[in-house]
Amino acid sequence: MKPTYKTRADQSQTNYLYQKSLRQDIDSLLDGVEVPRPMYAENWTLESKVHQSVKLTDDVRSTRNFVGPQTNIVRDDLRRKSFSIHIEGDKNTLILSEINNSKITNQSVIDEDVWRADLALDKYSGKVSTLYIKEVNGIGVLFFNGVVVPTLDTDIDFPFISISQVPIGHVPEAPSPFSIISYKSRKSRKVYYRTFSDAGFGEEQILITDDLIGGAPLAAVGNKVVFYVNKFNDGIYQPCIVISNDGGATLSIPDEIDIKSVSDVAIQYQPLLSAPIIDYSGMIHIPISVGFKDGSRLLDILVEDATATVAIESLVTDDQASIVGAAAFPKTVCKSVIMFNDENIPLKQDFRFGDGTTDGVGVITTLLHSGQLYTSNSQSGGASYPEKVHLNHEMLDIACFSATECFTTGKKPNMVSMDYIFLEAIEKNRPISGELHLETWDMPLPIPQGSASLMDDNTIELTIHNNGNFLPGGTDIKIDPSLVKVTEVILEDHRRAFVKFETIGSEKSIKGLSLNVESRNNFYFHKLNLTIK
Repeated sequence: MKPTYKTRADQSQTNYLYQKSLRQDIDSLLDGVEVPRPMYAENWTLESKVHQSVKLTDDVRSTRNFVGPQTNIVRDDLRRKSFSIHIEGDKNTLILSEINNSKITNQSVIDEDVWRADLALDKYSGKVSTLYIKEVNGIGVLFFNGVVVPTLDTDIDFPFISISQVPIGHVPEAPSPFSIISYKSRKSRKVYYRTFSDAGFGEEQILITDDLIGGAPLAAVGNKVVFYVNKFNDGIYQPCIVISNDGGATLSIPDEIDIKSVSDVAIQYQPLLSAPIIDYSGMIHIPISVGFKDGSRLLDILVEDATATVAIESLVTDDQASIVGAAAFPKTVCKSVIMFNDENIPLKQDFRFGDGTTDGVGVITTLLHSGQLYTSNSQSGGASYPEKVHLNHEMLDIACFSATECFTTGKKPNMVSMDYIFLEAIEKNRPISGELHLETWDMPLPIPQGSASLMDDNTIELTIHNNGNFLPGGTDIKIDPSLVKVTEVILEDHRRAFVKFETIGSEKSIKGLSLNVESRNNFYFHKLNLTIK
């Protein structure tokens, strides 16, 4: 026997997350790869012990549901819990997990023989829904919450679901008017969409006839629906958007996203799509991964503004594609500043935008490249991503991950959190094992600034200048109870309040005393300490 010698370089597998599967079509790039069974070294400390992560399962068999823009985890702000899905075991069982305070409180089986799945939360009812592909005799069949969805085509894949409802940071006052799904036939390569409501599914309609890689992730808000697709022609990828302004009744023609003008060097769109997101103001963002000669970049495409803002740059040059994503902050924008033109006429303003650092609609973006997870956030509605908020906290190498939108736990002030699930990586983005971990990632927000002014013998004027708001029904004012009794708090608006009080015992002036403000609801927890002047 003359064995073939394999160096360490020979052993590594490039493009590990999206090697072609046995199906051998262009979509097989998004079919993921098999994950090795866990191997535990005698002296190896497990990740769940080092970083205090929670292990959802140790039996994920494929990266498939993480390679594309499927939603694997969602957050219910009103009920303060998260839900996640994963596919595990030799029966490809789809599992739904309920998560409270970073702990698994319930797990249930949805179905078996599941190929790919998508998860959505109805904010009004708190109900989660799954749209998934079940393999029946080797053919993909579309299911919704355990029930077959009849389709005219066969071999269905790439399921996506979006519920038209209020954006993050808002409380729904009525049920969603409609939801919408999209999916693709891997036999005919046609992409379909249809709306549904309590009355059932609407008519199946063709979304696009061009050849695509993958399907059509989408986002719906009000009557607006945006589909994000990636055309494929002669080895070239071209991202496009398709828009409906009437709840899916009619569609625009596919509009190619052209950013060739942003760089003098050649750019290459990458095959991995990401899901569109909706920010606090209802604006739709599409994160796009673009390969440049000098590395990869994440671009935040704002559909209404027709702008492409560079959010993250990875200067690593290799043959790996970047997995990108974005999530919204539950930011309230204060409309306290009105601008006027020379004729003293109020100017039309877009109050999404702050000063680039604070008081805008928050968006956080992520880029996973060669096992390294980079993040950046914008406090100006996606208009800018300051260099100082680019982060990589020397995290573990990550093969793939999914994260919720940002939320407050209600326990830590001036903090935003995300629940995220991930597979660890070794040798760039190659998964170590099928252990799927859950962690909560806490990120500090800018500290609120304000002032407290004594107006008369029993009234204090409070003003928040930035980074926070007074919240109706959730604002608590504290002054030393041995010296002052707060009798009433009057909220003038989100940034101005009046505190009525009575002094106790001594008639000494209260100037110089500390005044603490805590303001919270389901979405925010602001806290600031002021000195009465």
